[in-house]
Amino acid sequence: METFYPLLEKPTSQAFHQKARKTAIESYPVFDTHEEQQLNDITKLAALICNTPVALINLLDEQGKWLKPKYGLRIPQTEKCLAFCRQTISRKSIFEVKDAWIDERFTNGFQRSTHSNIRFYCGVPLMTSENSMIGSLCVVDFKPKELTIQQKLALETLAKNAATFFELQRQKMQLEIEKKHALSSEKKYRDLVENNQSFICTHDLQGHILSVNPAICKALKYTEEELIGENISCILAPRAIACFSDYMHKVSQNEIFSGVVNVLTKDGVEYFWEYHTIRFEEDGYEPYIIGSAMDITEKHQAKKFLLKSKLELEDRVKERTTQLEQSNQNLLEINQELDTFIYRASHDLRGPLASFLGICQVALMEFTDDKVRHYFKLIADKAVQTNQVLTNLMEVNHIKINYPEKVSINLNQLLKETATELSFLQDQSKEVDIRLECEQDIHVNADHFSIKVICKHILENAIRYKKNNISNPYVNIWFAESEQKDLVIVFEDNGTGIPQHFQQKAFAMFSRCDERSKGSGLGLYLVKKAADKLGGTIQLYSTLGEGTRIELVLPNQQKS
Repeated sequence: METFYPLLEKPTSQAFHQKARKTAIESYPVFDTHEEQQLNDITKLAALICNTPVALINLLDEQGKWLKPKYGLRIPQTEKCLAFCRQTISRKSIFEVKDAWIDERFTNGFQRSTHSNIRFYCGVPLMTSENSMIGSLCVVDFKPKELTIQQKLALETLAKNAATFFELQRQKMQLEIEKKHALSSEKKYRDLVENNQSFICTHDLQGHILSVNPAICKALKYTEEELIGENISCILAPRAIACFSDYMHKVSQNEIFSGVVNVLTKDGVEYFWEYHTIRFEEDGYEPYIIGSAMDITEKHQAKKFLLKSKLELEDRVKERTTQLEQSNQNLLEINQELDTFIYRASHDLRGPLASFLGICQVALMEFTDDKVRHYFKLIADKAVQTNQVLTNLMEVNHIKINYPEKVSINLNQLLKETATELSFLQDQSKEVDIRLECEQDIHVNADHFSIKVICKHILENAIRYKKNNISNPYVNIWFAESEQKDLVIVFEDNGTGIPQHFQQKAFAMFSRCDERSKGSGLGLYLVKKAADKLGGTIQLYSTLGEGTRIELVLPNQQKS
């Protein structure tokens, strides 16, 4: 039973999720701001589609504030208007009031008055990506009304567009905030780099520190006196000390050298410095090294974090891929089990059904009472129909699971054999004349079962749906070549034809193109699946009351 809130009574905070909605609304820059043209276009389109004089968008928090992108006449901001929006949000689905003056849901709180002239209301809730209801898109009229299904679907689509607009505005605002934060961080990082990139020192070719600038002393928390004369390895982290000999060899041999090194402050804090060195020689002095460095700790940590994130993401992708592969395998196994079940069930049911049909035939021969014979005849007919469905299901299963085996097929002979097999369907008083308009034998290399299924069901339909008011029902069959030199087999009859509105779904499973049909609805479906199995195409052309033409195109087959 649906729950409706009194018009002048606000729903509970639990029902409305006020806190979540308030948070959501406050995150949208369009709330309590100038009207957005995109929203006005949405409300205008809503009013035009629904043929109402008014359309508007409401955003509600617990104070009942609302946004007014609207189209049409001006509506005052009253509790009556807000009540409809609350009802829409509480339902979480489209809400329609055809006539508010007589609607029992509002008899206690909605009375006719000079300011309550709203008669019709239809609203769709606006849902955020976090599933919070923030308001509604609604259309209003001052007379009773009811929207069509198409209008409601259109209104729901516009509501989704409005919700998407709000979401995009929120994301835009968040991106602006994040951009400001990123720019701020970038400036701080740049200032940090600029202010600390000139860590300058000199040392001799044995690594003894000759001089340091104040920036190094401040960064490493050493005094100048504590560093002068010491070996430069005293400020290196343990992992860097292991490479110190290699460093000294390279800076001694190369005029210019650069790299990254781990340094330790006096209190044991490790930093990453990117350094550049120059081997300097002066007359009368021993060669020495001038080095400058900058702190790249943040950059190194960011790179390390990105690498870690990349590895974690790769692991998650691998895990998810494995899960999907397993799910796909499970689906394949289920599908195979279902195919096996359909085949076995269809096969196992045909035996008892044949026995049942035989009993009916015996009963028809033994009983003379017309009423009894009538019932047994009905039972036998139903058994035949059931047997047809089971046979078709087995054919579907065969086409689905078996790989086509190409053999040489004499189409003329196959068509004649098929016509003979279907002779039991013929009305002796008015047989359908099956004409093969080709004296020369036509051979193709194709799957025999698929070709047989196609011919069988097309001819069966031509026999079943002949016109009773003509004296010469027929189906003509001839062969042709397409522009691509593919073989085309054409079946054309003068039967009842297929109504235009049925033709688009003629090849669908269980589709019956004639409302009087008693078939399984699998005939043309099997024809389409068999044609697909052969790599061919099937086209149907039909005119109600005149007949049907079906063209089967077999690729890579020539008329021979």
